[in-house]
Amino acid sequence: MSLPLEATPTVPSDPPNLDDWFAGLGDNFAGRVPAGSLRAGMTDGWRLRWRGRELELQVDADFPFSAARVYLVGYTRAQAQPHVEKDGKLCLGGKPVPGDGIATVKTALAEAFRLLTENETKQHDDDFREDFGLYWLNWSSKTDLLAEVLPGPEGMTRCRLVRAVQTKNQVFVLPSKADAMRFWTNRTGAAPKWPKTTALIPIDPLPAPDRYPDTAAELWTLVEARSQGGTDLLARLVDNDPKEAFVVLAGRAPSGREHYATLRIRRPLDRAGLPVKRRVLRQGLERAENPIRTLFARFRIERLATDRLDASSSRLPEGVQRRMATAKVLVVGCGALGSGVARMLAQAGVEHLRLVDPDALAGRIFVGTNSVRTTSATERPSPSQTASERPCR
Repeated sequence: MSLPLEATPTVPSDPPNLDDWFAGLGDNFAGRVPAGSLRAGMTDGWRLRWRGRELELQVDADFPFSAARVYLVGYTRAQAQPHVEKDGKLCLGGKPVPGDGIATVKTALAEAFRLLTENETKQHDDDFREDFGLYWLNWSSKTDLLAEVLPGPEGMTRCRLVRAVQTKNQVFVLPSKADAMRFWTNRTGAAPKWPKTTALIPIDPLPAPDRYPDTAAELWTLVEARSQGGTDLLARLVDNDPKEAFVVLAGRAPSGREHYATLRIRRPLDRAGLPVKRRVLRQGLERAENPIRTLFARFRIERLATDRLDASSSRLPEGVQRRMATAKVLVVGCGALGSGVARMLAQAGVEHLRLVDPDALAGRIFVGTNSVRTTSATERPSPSQTASERPCR
């Protein structure tokens, strides 16, 4: 490491203070961080030069009883490194040395130099793919629209068309039109008018942040290079010049964990801020070498924050998920406690639930309130059934 951690203070003090210690680093010390440039919650900071980069070490009001934080200055997605957050903060695990500011600073810097050195030799590059969902979230171009994906039984086995339904702040991607209709009807009480055709495209390998697409042309190139037949779906998606459509990229981390990342594609805007007309969008395509690729490149894209609709996938190991999906659970009693248990079981991935309760529970029940005391004709209990055996749906 080119920066010594045993600095010689230029002006000895008793006890030694941080300003003197940093000044003892010589040319590697670039001065204090101006108060207006401190990160949120930080109260003091110092700048350092290290291997052609500039670092900032900042501390909060609890220092030296709290750890020091280290940031890369001028950090961008093109310079993305594992375990470095969007604002340049290095993810360090070092603990403070209570009451000893200099020891705490030296601990933080030593860990920062070690991480950056390991990143130079690409020791952690697999972490981009292992934690792909978090990096995609950090670098989403639009974070006020959350996409939630339910892969279905096919998962990411092949490229295919799925369906999406949308609210102002959420996009729900379901395996089929029937799934989308059922999901939306259960959620709102009415069938969706136009479930959007959506492309789900497995890619291998998952890209690092510096390869996340910013334009439709870059999205086409990524899909062309890392999927089997994915560009055919992109072509079908824009064949009718939609004002808006969605693409879900799917990939597998080194551990086998599945990741999904959603993009919204939209027509470009005219001078009035409205989507351009189809004839304008298609001008000159007949002269293009690859008309459909040229057409696709004219759309705008946004990288959306993406999560799994089946939340258990982010909390349970894959083998446990499969066992939960095949489990059959009977819940007797659907009141305040029983309905809460049923809801948590469903969120944990249990797909086969039987809820039983004979009482009128509309005031206390949290699942299926509108269907309490109702059964389908094929499931209507016989007179010989006991009250406890009657299904509450």
